[in-house]
Amino acid sequence: MAMLSDIAAVRSEMMRALSETIAALWRWLLALFWRLWRRFSERKYLLRFRSGSSSRRRRDWVKNLWLIMGGVMLIVGQLSWIVGLALLTVFLSFMILDEGR
Repeated sequence: MAMLSDIAAVRSEMMRALSETIAALWRWLLALFWRLWRRFSERKYLLRFRSGSSSRRRRDWVKNLWLIMGGVMLIVGQLSWIVGLALLTVFLSFMILDEGR
């Protein structure tokens, strides 16, 4: 009986250590995300992007493409199809937003 209580104690200690590790990783990821968000949301960074009507139209196309493909992904619900559609959508988004002519 003492052996089972020792095993339970070791298991609870391992679970506590794992939860602390996950919490520390989560805090680190949130801090990283916050730093990146602050860096990229600065006005001078946002001014690098084009703000013309053709650029806005292309961004609207991409937004609508993602909304439609996201709906299709939700309807299909199979992981292989979702990954394939996501890769196709990323490729089409890059193709539409490409500014090199």
